[in-house]
Amino acid sequence: MEINNELVDRVNQHRLERLESLRAQVNWTIERERHELLDQLYPLIVNWSGQCADFLDVFHREEIHRLLSDSISYWRAQRRNDKVSRFIAFVVRTGFEDEPEVDEEGKPLLHRTTAVHLAARTIDTFTGPARDIVIDKLFAIYNKHNLNYVDNFGFTHFHAACVAGRHDVVEKFLELGQDHLDQAYGETGDSPLHLAVGALTGWCDKSTVRSLLNSGASPNATDARGSTPLHAISKCVGITGGGKHVVQTIFELCHDEHRPVRVDARDSRGSTPLHKAMCRRDRRTTEMLLRHGANPNLVQRVNQMTAMHMIELGSRKQHPLLEMIFGLSHDEFRPLQVNATDSAGETPLHTAIANENDIAVELLLRNGADPNLSNLKGFTPLHLVCLGNKDKARLVEMIFELSDKKYHPVQVDTKDNWDETPLHKALHRDYKEVAESLLRRGADLNLADRKGDKALHIICRRGHAKLLESLFEINARAARPVQVDVRNDSSRTPMQIAVSSLVPHVLDVLMKHVSLGSHFIMQLDHILEPELHEAGYHKLRLASGALAMVEQIWRRNYDLEPSNALMIMKFFDEHQLFEQSNANVWHDDERFARRARTIAINESLSLYDLVRLRPKEAAQRLATQDYYELACSNKLTKILKVHKQACALNLCEKLSRDFFRVWGLESFMRLTHCRLPRECCDMIIESLNNQDLYNICLATHPKEKVEKMTENGITRSPSSTTRLLSRKERSPSAAAAQRARREQLRSLESSTCIISRRVYAREAAAVLGSDTQATFA
Repeated sequence: MEINNELVDRVNQHRLERLESLRAQVNWTIERERHELLDQLYPLIVNWSGQCADFLDVFHREEIHRLLSDSISYWRAQRRNDKVSRFIAFVVRTGFEDEPEVDEEGKPLLHRTTAVHLAARTIDTFTGPARDIVIDKLFAIYNKHNLNYVDNFGFTHFHAACVAGRHDVVEKFLELGQDHLDQAYGETGDSPLHLAVGALTGWCDKSTVRSLLNSGASPNATDARGSTPLHAISKCVGITGGGKHVVQTIFELCHDEHRPVRVDARDSRGSTPLHKAMCRRDRRTTEMLLRHGANPNLVQRVNQMTAMHMIELGSRKQHPLLEMIFGLSHDEFRPLQVNATDSAGETPLHTAIANENDIAVELLLRNGADPNLSNLKGFTPLHLVCLGNKDKARLVEMIFELSDKKYHPVQVDTKDNWDETPLHKALHRDYKEVAESLLRRGADLNLADRKGDKALHIICRRGHAKLLESLFEINARAARPVQVDVRNDSSRTPMQIAVSSLVPHVLDVLMKHVSLGSHFIMQLDHILEPELHEAGYHKLRLASGALAMVEQIWRRNYDLEPSNALMIMKFFDEHQLFEQSNANVWHDDERFARRARTIAINESLSLYDLVRLRPKEAAQRLATQDYYELACSNKLTKILKVHKQACALNLCEKLSRDFFRVWGLESFMRLTHCRLPRECCDMIIESLNNQDLYNICLATHPKEKVEKMTENGITRSPSSTTRLLSRKERSPSAAAAQRARREQLRSLESSTCIISRRVYAREAAAVLGSDTQATFA
C-alpha cells in the first residue's frame, strides 16, 4: 500500500504543534503536571509514523531525561508496562542518546540517577516482553559504557547490566576497564556477581557469571546478610534444571585459577548453601554441592537444623534428596549425624514423621536413626505418629521392625511432658489400628497421665466400644491384667466415665468383663453432669443415652432405688428434655413434613410417621437403642433449625414415657395410699405428661430424703435373706392389704417395658417376699 508522505508530514506537523502547546503548559517542578503530560503524550506518539527526530526540537534534553524516569515510576505504579515500553521505544526512534554532564575541568559527572537505575532496581515488576524491551532500549539511550553512572544508593549502570542479565553490556563495561568487580551497593550489599546469579532464569545463561569470574570477581564475596553467590544460586527457583551448571561453572573456573570456594560458608543465620538448596528442594544443586565437599552435618545457628531436617520441611516427597545425602557425602563427614537435634529437640526422624514422609522415615531408620529420642515436649517418634492426621498402624509396625533390626528396641511406654504415652495419644485421636498395634507390642494399659487417666478412662470417655473389646482380647491373650476399677485424679472409674459420657455400648462391653459384688460401686448421680465432649450431643442423645445406660444396667440384674430413678428424672428436668404441651403445631408444617418423610428410622418407619405415633405405639416399634442410634447419626441434620428442638423433645417424650409412667404410677399410688382403683390411677396417669409425673415423684420423695438415699446407689436384687417381714410375722390386717397389693401388681405384669417389669418385681418382693420376685421378673 503506497504511503502518502505529504499527508503523513501534515499529521506529524499537527502533532508537533500539539506537543509544543502541551509542553508550554507544564510546570516541570510539579510531578503531577508531568504525569498529566505523559498521559496526553501517549495518544500522540503511539501511532506516530515517519521521522521522529523533530520530537527533539520540542523538548529539551533534561526534559526528556525527566520524562523517561517519570514514565517508569508513574506507569509502572499503574501496572501499565506496555506504555512504559512503547514510550521508551519511541524515544529511541527519535535518535536521542545520553550525553554526560561535565564539571569545570571537563570531566563527566557520574553521580546521577538515570532511568536505567529506576528500571533495573524494579526489574521484577516488569513481566513478559516489556522487561527485555525496557532494559534493551534504555541501554541503547545510555550507551556510554565508559561512564558508570551511580545513584544515591551506590547502584551503578554496571550493577544494572548484571541484574538484567545483559551479558553484552557487561562485556562492554569490562572491555572499557571496569575493575570494581566486587563493589557492593546499598543496604543489601550485593556485588555484581550476586546480581548476575540472581538474574539467572529461563535456560540458565551462565555467560555473565563466567565473564565476571574470568575477570577476577570473588566467588566468596558476601552481601549484607552474609550470603555468598553460592547462597544466591539456591534462591534462583526460576533456573531451569536448578543451579547445578552455575555451581559447576564457579567451581571449575575458581579451581583453574587456584581460588578456593567456601562451599560451607555461613550467612547471618548460620545457613550454608547446602541448607538453602535443601530448603528449596533443588536436587541438582544439592548434588553438585555434595560432590564438592559440602558438609551435611553442619547446623543452622538460628534453629539448629541440619540439612536433613530441612529436606522434610520442604516436601513430603523429597526422599531422593535424603538418599543423595547418604550416597554422596564425603567420607570425612561419616558417619552422618542422623540423630542431630534442632532447637526444638527434634531429630530428622521427628521431622520426617511430622511431615508424613514415610519413605524418609524408612531411610532414616535403616541408616541408624534412634526411635527413642524425645524432643523438648517429650515426644518420641511414636508420639508424633499418634498425633498425625491419619491412623498409621503400618508406620508403627515399620518403626518397630526396622528398629529391632538395628538393635534399637522401641520404648513403647515413654511419657511426654504431660505424662502421656503414645497409647494415650492414639486413644485421644481415635486411632484404633495404631492403638491395637501398640497394645500388641506391649504398651502398658495401666499407666496414668498427669490427670490420672489411664487407657480405660480415655476409651470410655471417647466411646470406643470396639477398641475396648480389642483391648480386653489382646491383654487376655498376653495374660496381662487390666485394672478396671482404678480411679483417676477426679476419683472416677472407667465405668463412671462411661456412664457420664452416655455411651451405653461401652458400658455393655465393660460389664461383660467386670466382676461386680452385691453392691454396684457406680451411682447414677454421675449422669447429672454428662461430659459433652462432642458438639454432636443434643437433647435426644442425652435422653436416649441416659435411658439406654439404665437398660444396660438392668439387663445384668441390677435395680434402681426410687432415689436413682428420681435423679434420672431430674436429669431430664435440668437439661430441659420435657416436651411442652403447646409445642405440637410444628407437626403440620409442610416444610417439616417434606423433610421428615425422607428420613428413614428403619425399613418400615419414617420420622414423619414416628412423631405421629402415640407413646405406646412407638414403644412397640422402636427400642431405646434405636433412639440412641438415631441421635448419634446425622439424619436429624436434615430438619430445619426451627423444627429441630421441638422434634427432638417429642422423641424424648416418647422414648421415656414408659419410664416416667411406671415411676409416676408408683408415686401416685403411694400418695393416695392405694385408695383409688387401679383403673382410675391409670386414667389419671395417662392424662399427665412426663413433667407432671416428675412433679408427682418429687412430692413422694422430699429433697432431704432423696439426698440420704442417693448414698445407696444401685444394688443387686434382694437375696432370700431379705430384711423384709416374713409371712409368719404378718398380722391378719397386713395380710389383707398384701392380697390387695398382689392383685394390683398382677394387673401390671403384662407391661412389655423391661424397666417397668424390673420395678414390679422389686415391689412384689417387697410385699410378698423374695420368692415371688421371679414370677414378675
